[in-house]
Amino acid sequence: MNEYLLEKGYLYSAFGSKYINEALISLTSLKKHFPNAHATLITDKYIDNIFFDLIIYLDDINLKGERYGKNQKLLGLIKTPYYKTFFIDTDTYFCESCVELFYLLDFYDVLAATAPADIRLVEKEKNKIIGYYPYNSGVMLYKKNEKVLNFIKEWHKIFIKKYNIYYGDQPALMEALLYHDIKIYALSNIYNFRSPYYNGITGDKVKIIHGRSEDYELLEKELNRYTGNRIWDPINKKIIFPNQ
Repeated sequence: MNEYLLEKGYLYSAFGSKYINEALISLTSLKKHFPNAHATLITDKYIDNIFFDLIIYLDDINLKGERYGKNQKLLGLIKTPYYKTFFIDTDTYFCESCVELFYLLDFYDVLAATAPADIRLVEKEKNKIIGYYPYNSGVMLYKKNEKVLNFIKEWHKIFIKKYNIYYGDQPALMEALLYHDIKIYALSNIYNFRSPYYNGITGDKVKIIHGRSEDYELLEKELNRYTGNRIWDPINKKIIFPNQ
C-alpha cells in the first residue's frame, strides 16, 4: 500500500467559493461524528485551509459551468490519494460517519445508490437501453486499483464525448459500466437521501442527506423522528407515516 497516502478517506471536489463553503459544511458534519476522518479536497484555486487534511489542485481547462465542475470531479476521482475512497458531493450532510461502508469494499469495487429522479437512458450504438437507469454519483465509494481506474477513465471519456447527449455524468457512468467488469453494490437510500425528491425510507435512520438545506439539523430531526417505514414529502418538508 505504499503507493497510497492512506488506506481510506473521504474525498470532496469543489470549484468556486460557493461549493468550497458547502464542502466545509459537509466536512464539519462528518467530523462531528468521526473527528479522525481523513478528508481531501480536489479544487483548482488556492485556499487558505485549516480544515482539510490534504488539498489536490487540478490545472484549469477550457470548459465552463457544470461541464467544467463535473469534468474536474471525474479527474479528481482518478487522483484520489486513498485505496478506499468515500467520494461525497458538497451539498451533503452526515448524520453518522458511515465508516461501516469502507468494509463493503472488501467485497465490491464500487458502492452507489440509485438516483430517484434520473430517468435518462444510456445510448449504445445509437440505441437507447430501456430500463437501465442511473446510479447517483454524488455519494460513491470505490477502490483504487487498475480495474476501477480504467473504468473511471472510460467514464470520463464518455462524459466528454457525449456531454451534449447526456447532459451530466451519471448516464456516462452507466455506459462505462457496460464495458468494464466492475462489481457494484446498490446502497440503500439512507446513505444517499436525495431530499429534493419524494422518497420512501426503510425502517432505519437516514445517515447522509444529499440536497441543499438552510437548516440541516432541523431536516435531520424531521427525517429521523420516526425510524419505521415512512415517506418524505419535500414540498411540505415533513415525514408522512403509513397510517396517515
